Formats: sequence, C-alpha cells, structure tokens
Amino acid sequence: MLLATACAPSTSSPPAAPSRGADNNIVLGWHSAHHRAVTLPASSLPQLEKGSPAPLRRGPVLINFWASWCGPCVKELPLLERLERSGNVTVLGVTRDVRRQPALEMIKSSHVSYANWLDKDGAYMRSFRDLIPPVAVPSSLLVVDGRATAVHIGPFRSWRDLRSAVS
Repeated sequence: MLLATACAPSTSSPPAAPSRGADNNIVLGWHSAHHRAVTLPASSLPQLEKGSPAPLRRGPVLINFWASWCGPCVKELPLLERLERSGNVTVLGVTRDVRRQPALEMIKSSHVSYANWLDKDGAYMRSFRDLIPPVAVPSSLLVVDGRATAVHIGPFRSWRDLRSAVS
C-alpha cells in the first residue's frame, strides 16, 4: 500500500513550485542535496539486462528510481531516454520491481537504451533515505563528480522540468 501511495499522480502541466505528494509529507519537485558522496548502482546491484553497461560519459549522472507498475514512472521514461541521447547527462535506471521480467518488458516497450539495475529489496534506494523517501517512486538523484547535488521527487512532467536542474 505504501508504494502505491508514493507513486504520484500524473498531470498534464508541471507544478510551478514543489508540491505535496499523496501522503502530505513528501514534497515533490527539485530540491538541493547536501553534496554527499554517491556510490553508483553498478557496484552493488545486479544489472537488469545481460551484458555490460555502457561506459559512463564525463559529466553529470542522473540516477532514476522507477518501477514498471508505476504509471508516472513509465510516462517519464521517454523524457529520460531523450536526456540520455542528448549526450550531456548519463541516465542510470534503478527499478524497484521485485521481478526482473516486468521491468525488462517495460524498458523494451519504451525503447529505453540506458543501463538499468534491479533493486528488488530496496536496499540501494534506502541508502539515500536522507535525500529520497524510500517509497517515493519515481525519484531521481543528480550526481556531479561523485556527489549528490540535487534530488527530484516525483515524476518529470515535461522536458523543461527535467532539464531545469541538469543543464
């Protein structure tokens, strides 16, 4: 039940400022992070797809926490793919799915090409509980030079919303 309430409802226009999530304790939108060191998912999680992940490009990394059962997560996948293809930011997906197959099917049907990892017990996401509520999917963490610089709680609703902190 908690995971379903954290999956923010989709709307057609982005909020002008951070807004309250479904439980009134989660504030949606971009927030500053306190520049804490971040371990990337490749060092602690099983990769969702077989093969080696593409090497990281220089520059910022956006770690996106998502799930195949979360409508807003699925809706933002094309925006994240567009960001990855722009070449300015490396996008890394971390799915909270318990089973690998639904997540694999979703990234295939959404034509996602960036690397994804499986965090079925939520331990990796919980390691950021000082920045992201462990039940808040979708959420994203912007990492620059190995340190968290910004957090986005809730879905990206537009290209401008996504690019506002990563440009």
